[in-house]
Amino acid sequence: MKLGLRQFIAKATNNAAGDAIKDILSNPLRAALRVEPPHLKRPFSRYGCFSDLFPWRRDGSWQTKIDIMNLPSLMLPQSPPDDDVLLVAFDQEGRELTRDTLRIAPFSTRTVLLNDMVPGSQDFGTFACFHKPTHGQDDIAAFGGYIVERQYIGLRHVDDPLWSFVHGNYHGLFQYPNGRITSQVSRPSHRHFYRPQLRFDDCDRTELIYANNAPYDLDLHLTLRDDKGQPTDSFAIVIPPNGMRVVEIDNRHRRHVTVEGDANTLFLRPLILKHYPSHFNVLHS
Repeated sequence: MKLGLRQFIAKATNNAAGDAIKDILSNPLRAALRVEPPHLKRPFSRYGCFSDLFPWRRDGSWQTKIDIMNLPSLMLPQSPPDDDVLLVAFDQEGRELTRDTLRIAPFSTRTVLLNDMVPGSQDFGTFACFHKPTHGQDDIAAFGGYIVERQYIGLRHVDDPLWSFVHGNYHGLFQYPNGRITSQVSRPSHRHFYRPQLRFDDCDRTELIYANNAPYDLDLHLTLRDDKGQPTDSFAIVIPPNGMRVVEIDNRHRRHVTVEGDANTLFLRPLILKHYPSHFNVLHS
């Protein structure tokens, strides 16, 4: 049976090289060929690990931690490997600050306090976490997938007795076996819109934290609206790759009810910190 041009192109580009080619095509060419890259490009290797790009903060009295589990041992319980974990921290401009490695025994968890790990005096930044089993990589590759770090991070003020936890946004970073780290997020053909599904007029102050795990600058436009949908304020923000921004909303007058964002990326969910007189709440929405 003869394949039509569209079917031939789809079959020929259904691989990592095809994902990369479709990602660099101009929008008119994508439209003409009727192709679109996947949201997450396939790596050029059967081995490696994906990670979310997590935010960290230590301004004022803030602390950030992550509890890292030996994930390979859960995939290979009959012959559980040790897990060589690489943590990479960036500042808010996406510049790499430090790398730290640790070995985690099978079925074990290690806690890392980012306040202690990150050098210098920066207040905000991002980090990623990559796993590499000491053996069994062929067995994991045989599953047809990759290890993905999508853990929860913990946030608290230094005097708080309890941590509040929130998960990452999107596992866009990939570490190859040779240690090279890349973003596998593709370039969308158009801008995307996102509105967090909650109201912002129940507290005096809210912070929106955006991290950019794409390999290009994130061009973000935010619009705040009142209860009738009328604009009350707006922001234009550019976030470099691996960088992050904190947008503070002063809502003592309770004018701002909803937030709308549009950007040249698909997954635009911010980490949201809502501040109340006695506590804070952290979430994705």
